Amino acid sequence: MISLTVSQLNLFISSLCVTATTTMISSDHRSGSSTSSFFSIPSCFFFFITLVLLSLSSSSSSANALSSHSQQCLDLLNLKKGFIMLNESYANYYSITSSIPHWRSGTDCCRWEGVSCDEASGLVVSLDLSDRLIGGDIMPSLFNLTSLQRLNLAFNFFNQSAVLHSDLEKLANLTHLNLYNSGLLEGQIPIGISRLTKLIFLDLSSDSYGPYALKLEKPDLGTIIRDLSNLKELILDGVNISFSGTEWCQAISDSVPGLQLLSLQDSSLSGPIDSSLSKLQNLSILRLDFNNLSSQVPDFIANFSSLTVLSLSGCELKGLFPTSIFELLNLKTLYLSYNKMLEGELVYLDLSHTIISPGTYHQCLLLPKLAQLYLADNKLSGQLQEFTNASSTLQYVALWGNNLHGKLPKSLVNLFALISLDLSSNNFDGSVMGLELFGHLQNLTYLDLSGIDLISDQIAGSSRLFQSLDALILQSCNLMAIPSFLKHKKSMKLLDLSKNKINGIIPKWILSVGSFRLSMNLSCNLFTDIERPLPNLPMMSIDSLDLHSNMLQGQIPLLQARFLDYSNNSFTGSIPFNISAYLLCTSALSLANNNLTGDVPASICDTYLEILDLSKNSLSGSIQGCLLESLSNLHALNLRENQFQGILPRNINSSCSLVTINFYGNKLEGEIPKSLAKCEKLEFLDLGSNKLAGSFPYWLGNLPSLKVLVLSENGFYGRFECPPGVGDPYYHFAPPSAYFEDLVTVTAKGSKRELVKIPTTTAYIDVSNNRFEGVLPEVIGDLKSLHFLNMSLNAFKGHIPQVLENLRDLESLDLSGNQLSGEIPNSLTSLTFLSFLNLSNNNLVGRIPQGNQFNTFSNSSFEGNPGLCGSPLSRQCVNSTSTEPSTDLNNASPELDMEAIWIWMFRGLGFGVGFALAFCHQVLFAKLKIWYKR
Repeated sequence: MISLTVSQLNLFISSLCVTATTTMISSDHRSGSSTSSFFSIPSCFFFFITLVLLSLSSSSSSANALSSHSQQCLDLLNLKKGFIMLNESYANYYSITSSIPHWRSGTDCCRWEGVSCDEASGLVVSLDLSDRLIGGDIMPSLFNLTSLQRLNLAFNFFNQSAVLHSDLEKLANLTHLNLYNSGLLEGQIPIGISRLTKLIFLDLSSDSYGPYALKLEKPDLGTIIRDLSNLKELILDGVNISFSGTEWCQAISDSVPGLQLLSLQDSSLSGPIDSSLSKLQNLSILRLDFNNLSSQVPDFIANFSSLTVLSLSGCELKGLFPTSIFELLNLKTLYLSYNKMLEGELVYLDLSHTIISPGTYHQCLLLPKLAQLYLADNKLSGQLQEFTNASSTLQYVALWGNNLHGKLPKSLVNLFALISLDLSSNNFDGSVMGLELFGHLQNLTYLDLSGIDLISDQIAGSSRLFQSLDALILQSCNLMAIPSFLKHKKSMKLLDLSKNKINGIIPKWILSVGSFRLSMNLSCNLFTDIERPLPNLPMMSIDSLDLHSNMLQGQIPLLQARFLDYSNNSFTGSIPFNISAYLLCTSALSLANNNLTGDVPASICDTYLEILDLSKNSLSGSIQGCLLESLSNLHALNLRENQFQGILPRNINSSCSLVTINFYGNKLEGEIPKSLAKCEKLEFLDLGSNKLAGSFPYWLGNLPSLKVLVLSENGFYGRFECPPGVGDPYYHFAPPSAYFEDLVTVTAKGSKRELVKIPTTTAYIDVSNNRFEGVLPEVIGDLKSLHFLNMSLNAFKGHIPQVLENLRDLESLDLSGNQLSGEIPNSLTSLTFLSFLNLSNNNLVGRIPQGNQFNTFSNSSFEGNPGLCGSPLSRQCVNSTSTEPSTDLNNASPELDMEAIWIWMFRGLGFGVGFALAFCHQVLFAKLKIWYKR
C-alpha cells in the first residue's frame, strides 16, 4: 500500500518531471534533435497520472480494510452469541477470566480481551479464548475471520461442533491451532486440518482422566499431517491412534521432518520405536508416556542432539538402557518410571535438576560399575536405599535438594572409593550418626551433611580422621561444639558450621585451618568472643570470614580477608583509625547492626572497597567525602540509621560507580548536590528521614538506571514539578540488582510492614501523610502490577477514579483522611484479591457497594463519611439512590495540574512490572543487606 502526503506527492512529481525532462534533453542533444520540450510534458503528465492512480488505489484499499475490520468485529459479536459462561464462583476462586465483558458493540474489537489485530490492516490475526470456562456452540461467523493466524480455544466446555468439520479449512492462514480439552472434538479429527498447510503448532489432545475426558476415534494419521510440512510442534495426547511402531513413526517422519516437539502420550501406540523416527533431527521434546512400546529404548535417540525432554514412563520398556543418552548436553528432564530397564554398565549418571521417578532412582543405585551418581535437586522421596553393588567403584554422590527421609544407609561408610558426598537439604531422621563414621573414608575430600542432626558428643578428634578432607559443610546439624578433628587440618578450603548452637569463645586455631583462600562461615551461632591475641595470619590465607548473627562483643577484630561480615553482633567502641591497613585486600565489609560510635576514620579512603555497610549503629560526624567523591570502586554504600550530620559531599565526579546509596534515618542537612547526577549507575537512592531541604531535585530524572528514590520525611518544599522549559524526566523503575538483599518498609494493610526479597512482579506505592492536592490521577489505573496502594492523609479531592477497577492484583487500598467526594464506584467489587480497604474520613456519599470482598470489610473501612449508608454501617439508605451534594467548582484547587505530575511519577510503572517508588512519602525504605551471596 502506498501512502503519500500532498507535499510528498508534489515533490515526488516534480523530481520525476525534472528527471524525465533532463533525460530527454540529454538524449536529443546527442542525436541533434530539438524536440526535448515536446517530450518532457507528456512524460511528466504520465508520472502524474500514475501517482494519482496509485493514490486512489491506496484510498480504496484503506476503505476496504476499514470495512473488513468492521465486519470482523460483527463476526466476533456473533461468535459471542453462542457462548454460555459456566460456574462463575469457580472461576473467581481460581482467578480464571470466565467472561468477555469488553466485547461490546460500538467498541474497537482490536482492544478486546483475547483479540489481536495486524497493525497495518486492522484485521484480526489472533483469537485466544483459552481457560475461560466457556460453554455453548461455535457459531459459523468464526470461519469468516480468514485473516486468523492463531486460534486457541483450549480448556473450555464447548459443544461438539459440526461446523468445525465442514468449515475449518476456510482458516487457511492459521499457523497455530490449539483445541486441547475444548470439548469440540469427539470422534474423527476434522479433515479440514489437513488443508491448513501453514500450521506450525497443532494441539488436538485431551486428558485421559475426569468427567470431561474425551477419547478420539482412530484417525488416519498419515492423511491428517501429510501436507503439514511446516509443522514444528505436534501434540496428540489422548488421541486413539492405535498404530504399530513402523506405521506411526514413518507417517510422522515422512510428513513433518522438521518437528521440534512431539507428544503422543496415552495414544494407544505400539512398539517397537522404528528407526525412521531418527529423521527428526531437530527434535527437542519427545513424550511417548503410557503407550505399549514393549521394547528396548533405541540407540538412535542419543543422536537427537537438541533433546531437552525425554518422557517414556509406563511404556513397558525393558532390557539395556543406552548409556549414550546421558551424554546429551541439553537433556534436562528424563521420565523413565514404571519400566523394567536400566540394566547395563553405566559409569557416569547425571540426572540432576531433572524429574525422575523413585523407581528409576532405585535402579540407579544397583548399577554395579557406577562411579559418579548425580541425582540432586529432584523430587525424590522415601528412604535412601543401600549401595550394595557399588562399594568399590562409587566416587561421587550428590543427592542434595530432595525429600529423602528415614535413616542413612549403613553402606555409606563402606564406600571406600568415595571422594565427594552431598546429602544436604533432605529430611533425614535426627541423631542418625556421629561424624566420625565418615572419617575413615580416606579419599573423601568434600562432605556436606547440612540439615542432618549429628551426635555431637561422638565427634572425635583423632588426626587419622578425614585425612584428605578440604571442604566440610555442616549447616543446621544441631552441633554444640566445633569438631575437634579440625585442629589437625591445615589445608581446608571451605568450612561452614553456620546455623548451629555452638557457644563460647571462637578458638584462634580455627582461623589457621586453611593455608590459602579459606572460606569460613561461623555465622548464626552463639559465640561471644574471639580468643585474643588474634593470630598473625599470612595475607590471603582467608578469602571470606562470616561471623554475622552471633553474640560477639568488644572491639572489632582486625583480620584480613576479601569478604568480612561482622554484622548483627554487639561490637562496641569506634572503628579503629588504622583499619585501612587490614582492608588492603578487602572488597566487602559489613559492620551493620552493632553498637559502634564515633566518626568513620579518614583512612577508609585508602581502601579498594566495593561494598561498605555501616548501617544501624550510632556513628556520628560528617560523611567522609571520599565515599562519594573518590572511591571509584565503591558500588554500594549503606549508612542507614546512624547519627551522621552536616551536608552531603559536593564534589562527586564522573568516576562514580555507586549503584546503591542508603542514608535513611540520619541528621543530614542542606540540598542534594547536583553533582550526584554524575553517578550514572545509581539504582537506589534513599535519603528519607533526614533534615534535607530545597526544591524538588528534578535533575535526578536524568539518571538512566534509577529504580528507587526515597525522599520522605525531609524539608523539601515547592511545587512537585520540573521548572519551565525542562522536559519531564523518564524514570525506568525496575527490580533491584540481583546481588542485594532488599528490605523495604511500606505502610500497607493498615500497618507498617517490612518486606524482604520483593517479588519483581509486585509494586508498592505509599505516598501517605504528605500535602498532596488535586484529584486522584487517572494514570493509576495503568499500574497493572500494583499490590499495595496507600494515598491516605493528604488533601486529595474529587471522585475515586473508576480506573481503579483495572488493578486486578490489588491487595490493599488506603485512601483515608482526604477530601474525596462522590460515590464509591461499584466496579471496585471486581477487585477479588482486595483484603484491606480504608476509605474512612472523607466526604463520600451514597450506598456502599456490595459483593465479593466488600462483604468482608468492617465499619472502620468507611467511618467518617457522613453521606455513606448501607452495610456494614448501621446507617440505612433512605432510597435506592443517594444524591451527591453539589460541588463548587470555583473553589477547586489551583494545583489541578497534578495529573501531569502523577503521569510523570508513574510512567515507569504504567507499561510493565516494576517498583513505583519515585518521589513518595514513606514509599519504600530500602534496607539493603548488601552482602555477598552465602
